[in-house]
Amino acid sequence: MWFWGFLASGMALVGTVVQARSALAELVERDPLARSALAVDEFAREVPRWRLVSWLRHRRLLEQLKTESPAEASAYRRVWAAVWAWSLLATSALVASIGALLTPIFG
Repeated sequence: MWFWGFLASGMALVGTVVQARSALAELVERDPLARSALAVDEFAREVPRWRLVSWLRHRRLLEQLKTESPAEASAYRRVWAAVWAWSLLATSALVASIGALLTPIFG
């Protein structure tokens, strides 16, 4: 019986990841500002966090860029909201898969 729960949750995990990639690709195609939001994210990752002073300076510059362009800041928040939502769904499917797998062992 546990096998079917594991299979279903594993398929949900794979389906969620595929759908997330598809939805984000469609968002980037449909919304020109989404492409800009991804560029902002790449710019944010240029300086590693372990270089704290440089990272803080870089972060302030990034926040200033976001305040200068509210439309791009909105697109950035929209893209990251989609990423967080899909990540939450994928994580819940992963937890369900692990739970289904461990239930016969510990249950």
